[in-house]
Amino acid sequence: MLLTLKRNGLHPDPSEREAATVMVLVAMGLLSIPGLRVALMAWCGIDPSDQDA
Repeated sequence: MLLTLKRNGLHPDPSEREAATVMVLVAMGLLSIPGLRVALMAWCGIDPSDQDA
């Protein structure tokens, strides 16, 4: 998923701990698709509350 973001011109910069935490939460079914979307946006420096994002 990080490679796809990079290929689309975004620059995700999660720490190893952040990336591992999100992957575990998704795998356990504890992080929904919208939650994953917010995490990815935050890693790319995009404000999730921005309506144009």
